[in-house]
Amino acid sequence: MRLRVALFHYVFWNDWVNAYADWSYKLEEFDAREIARRASLGPPRPPARPKPAAAAENSRYMDPALASVTWADLERISPLVWRRATRLALQFGYDY
Repeated sequence: MRLRVALFHYVFWNDWVNAYADWSYKLEEFDAREIARRASLGPPRPPARPKPAAAAENSRYMDPALASVTWADLERISPLVWRRATRLALQFGYDY
């Protein structure tokens, strides 16, 4: 059930924000300077309050059951939503 919710959320969220976005990027290629430049934010400034080291990282637990999920698993959940997810993945520069 969680996987079904995640699949639908991925598709509906990305379709919604994509309708308003002027630009998108792959998270793996995140470049804060490029985003600041596009948003006309000027040069970077040091944070007002540094974050503690533990809070500065994404330390969310990865459910081992989700580590081996395949596109075929997602297709079995909902072929229609899977098809839209694969199109979004390609549009955003990912292989499936």
